[in-house]
Amino acid sequence: MFKHLKSNGYNLEDINLRDKVKAEFMLALVATSYILAIREGIQKIKQIVIKQYKDGSRIQAVSIFRKGLAMLTTICTNFESFLDHILYLLRGDTCPFLKNVQ
Repeated sequence: MFKHLKSNGYNLEDINLRDKVKAEFMLALVATSYILAIREGIQKIKQIVIKQYKDGSRIQAVSIFRKGLAMLTTICTNFESFLDHILYLLRGDTCPFLKNVQ
């Protein structure tokens, strides 16, 4: 996770937030989006192409994170759509263990 947050996906090093509250808020948002990217990637794992090498070894062409991040960026084009997606996921029919939470 930290590799993706730091330099391999979200590039948090480039943001350079100095205010502690803003930095904590940004980290919370990015951690949430990381979890959502992994969730999306796991749901689409069957669509990930498998590379096979001459020695017989096999590996995914892209990681679950990269696949999920690609899916998430098409769904969440701005912050409002990101929040809408989170609220959609928290609905009872998409998240059964929260179905009785109001």
